[in-house]
Amino acid sequence: MLKPEEVRELLLPFDPDYLIQHGIADDSDALEEGFYTDENGIYHYQRLMDAETGMPFNGLVIRFSEDDSDQIEGYAQMKEGYPLDDIEFYESGALYSYERWDDTERYMYTWHESGALKSVCVWHRRDKREYTRGKLYDETGRLIRQSVSCEIEATYEPDAADSPFDFTFHANGEFRKITLKAPTADDFYTGIELDPDGYPVRISVNPHYTEESLGVARESTHHWHKTYDPKTFRVQDGLYEYYNPRIQSWCILSGDVLYRDGKKGDRILSYYNGRQCGGQDFYYPHGLIKETFCIDSRGEYRRHIHWYPNGIMREAIVYSHYDVLLRVTFDDKGKQRTNQLNAAVFKKAYKK
Repeated sequence: MLKPEEVRELLLPFDPDYLIQHGIADDSDALEEGFYTDENGIYHYQRLMDAETGMPFNGLVIRFSEDDSDQIEGYAQMKEGYPLDDIEFYESGALYSYERWDDTERYMYTWHESGALKSVCVWHRRDKREYTRGKLYDETGRLIRQSVSCEIEATYEPDAADSPFDFTFHANGEFRKITLKAPTADDFYTGIELDPDGYPVRISVNPHYTEESLGVARESTHHWHKTYDPKTFRVQDGLYEYYNPRIQSWCILSGDVLYRDGKKGDRILSYYNGRQCGGQDFYYPHGLIKETFCIDSRGEYRRHIHWYPNGIMREAIVYSHYDVLLRVTFDDKGKQRTNQLNAAVFKKAYKK
């Protein structure tokens, strides 16, 4: 990742003549946003396209001010229709922001008009997962706010009177350890420890965690589920079906089904288009949650959690694309036995 001083050295001095000579205005009729199908038949969207060829645009795109058509607000270098980097300027021509995308992360620097660094933000992502880190400074260079958002979301403000978290820092100023002071039963993650580069090396899980939709409340909050009856449920050609008396016909099952078993404990299983899919919850006979996990049409993913009969978490496993990201175990008093974070899987999960 380029450092702020490297960005300024790379981009300045600002040369409007060069940009106009080598670039094209973003509102030009020669450009359009659209869909693109590659040689493998895969659709790509939100790309900037060459209107004449219908192919993704490569080159320099310039943004002019709406109030002054001669004033350049910023520009972006495009590759295959996507921005490699994006630069914005103040009206004075001073550099305001530099944003860049690469194979592993997206990051942005902003500056005060005086030239002092204003903020740093880094996004690591893959699919819908997002891990961000940020810092905000005043014009004297004093840190105003520092934040991180991944399995845990926390913000540190030096001037704040109080915070729900305790913080410690590495010598380079990055977060070292973040701990939630007073976790409730709704908080799955209670803390995180990071290396000097900002990647987690340990994640803490709450042994008293219970999701709002689990436990005894599950039955009342999901009143729309169907209760299993062998007379009205069946498996046909590998798909689950239920008999709909209103139309007097068998239908493909989608939704929750309650399986009652007073001796072993009830189960509430979810189905989609006739296949078991979504949340799968198992209960002790006394009504508390025993186990929950979530599956898709290809296999298990996300969290898989087991509880003791007293409501204390026994084991929690967090998945990332079928790899085990985190495994934590506790005894029946809530004391942690093991905490295994697969750092390699974590870094892989947040790459593009």
